[in-house]
Amino acid sequence: MRRAPVAAPEAVVVSNGEIARGVYRLDLELAGRGGAAGPPRPRPGQFMALRLREREMLLPRPFSVCDASERGITLVYGVVGAGTRAMSGYEAGSRLRVSAPSGNGFDIGAAEGYGGITLVGGGLGAAPLLLLAKELRRRTGAALRAVLGFRSEPFLVDAFAACCDAVLVATEDGSRGYRGTALDLLKDGPGAGGAGGEYYFACGPAPMLRSLSRFAGGQGIPLQLSLEERMGCGYGACLGCVCKTAARAGEGAGAAVSRRVCVDGPVFFGDEVIWYA
Repeated sequence: MRRAPVAAPEAVVVSNGEIARGVYRLDLELAGRGGAAGPPRPRPGQFMALRLREREMLLPRPFSVCDASERGITLVYGVVGAGTRAMSGYEAGSRLRVSAPSGNGFDIGAAEGYGGITLVGGGLGAAPLLLLAKELRRRTGAALRAVLGFRSEPFLVDAFAACCDAVLVATEDGSRGYRGTALDLLKDGPGAGGAGGEYYFACGPAPMLRSLSRFAGGQGIPLQLSLEERMGCGYGACLGCVCKTAARAGEGAGAAVSRRVCVDGPVFFGDEVIWYA
């Protein structure tokens, strides 16, 4: 039986502030009990679950890791409900519990040897791509391009610019950069195809990922994508984050297989996810 991730005793809020309207950056210092080591450093694409201080909020909240160091992590989250609204008020020095890094992250080795790599982020889906960009810069010699789409106010653009060769921004209201979505910009905007784009990584809303999967597949471009799904338990017991994928070797030809985003993902290859709409 699969067990829940072991929670570190506590994390300490270093800073917590609004970086765009309704979007916050939370920096946490991680520590173990009695001087013991804290949880391991997360890999790009993994998530960590926070147990909030409010007693009435029983379920942990999972968040993709935006950035990480030996002693801490950075999370970027949007205020969308009671839990994240409470989080937005946590001040420096506040303490809360955090799980070990969970889920399967991006397979960076699969992209090694490609001349160009494009990261496609939609809204908060841009956040987990930052740690990925830094690791790709460290491990590959590829030209890195970030294509980021937002409804209105962009965020993390300067952080991506520090580790990518090019950063292209789209906003749906046209307030900054290209007017449209990240996928519109990728296909038709200035610099489309300019970085080579032989390998794609993406995270964002399901409609964006669905369209991007079809576009990349039609172009013969390999793709890895991180699914944004609501999670109940975060360790595979509740079956609240199931997606359908094509069968893998040994699972039966042509079968659609249910997989749990929290333990089998959140990262999948674009050609294995089955989109029904």
